[in-house]
Amino acid sequence: MMQNSAYNYNCKNSHSGGCINCKEVTSRGFTLVEVLVVVSIIGILSALSIVNWSEFRSRAYDKVALSDYTHIKQAVYALINDSERSPYYFMYGLKGPRKLPEPLSNGALSEGVYLSYILRIPVLGGGELIAFDIKHKNGKYRYKYIERNGQGNDQVIP
Repeated sequence: MMQNSAYNYNCKNSHSGGCINCKEVTSRGFTLVEVLVVVSIIGILSALSIVNWSEFRSRAYDKVALSDYTHIKQAVYALINDSERSPYYFMYGLKGPRKLPEPLSNGALSEGVYLSYILRIPVLGGGELIAFDIKHKNGKYRYKYIERNGQGNDQVIP
């Protein structure tokens, strides 16, 4: 049998817990300090993971809103390119999940996404204005698109 520095296994006295310099060891449990160290490490790791988890969820919600933003932008331009005389429209206060109403029925909103407004209107002096504003209810960012006379501007607002 190998010799352990803490226990003397060659002791002539038979102790149930081994012996340290022939003094009987009565307990083999964890000390209070060891338990407190393990509990504190678990607490620190769980606190860090909760913070990261909420950040991951927020980013995921923003990605859903950004995806809907991209799809709505594509639906607007598909409508403009498909019809010779594309209609003007103004819609506001649309909440997902749902399909967009006519004339943008090929677009849709995901669960929790809020479309504040979407419009395509003529502008005095010629041209037109296309704009929409979208956000997820649990996300950090609002996505806006504004285009006047073919000059578009994507905006991300915290």
